Amino acid sequence: GGYDGATFRPWTLALKADGTVWGAGDNSSGQLGDGTTTFRNTFVQSSSLNGINVAKIYGSAADGATGGFSAAVSTTGRLYMSGYNGNGQLGQNDTTNRSSFQLVTGAFDTKVTKVVLIGSNDEGSTGSAYVLDNEGNLYSAGYNAGGQLALGNTTSGARFFTKVVNTG
Repeated sequence: GGYDGATFRPWTLALKADGTVWGAGDNSSGQLGDGTTTFRNTFVQSSSLNGINVAKIYGSAADGATGGFSAAVSTTGRLYMSGYNGNGQLGQNDTTNRSSFQLVTGAFDTKVTKVVLIGSNDEGSTGSAYVLDNEGNLYSAGYNAGGQLALGNTTSGARFFTKVVNTG
């Protein structure tokens, strides 16, 4: 889950032993993945992941101006994301927020092994995501004004996850 220190809008995701994902708290950008943007003061199942056996979950931080975003990786290594997407950090080639977890396609056909989500901060960053696959390739999407996506440019916005240049 994530924590919004600016407006005190915390939210949490929990992964149960049966592979289901549950969320509570702030859901203003759909980061709980339950198909709504409704604040939840009790845990609700992230229904958009029904039938998907989830192995790992990840969440970003959020601030008062933007919302959080979340990622889930299935036991087969597929990546699903929901929530705030103002800089294209969900890797769906647009900047539309998602209230349901959606399968990320495009850049990689391999298994995802690690995800890092960078939420909003006092430096002005408003969301970046990094994905490592089982072949050691690193991909990124989202906010890039400082070149932090390591794509050889400083362009932010709608894109699929893109393989990072010069990783080794």
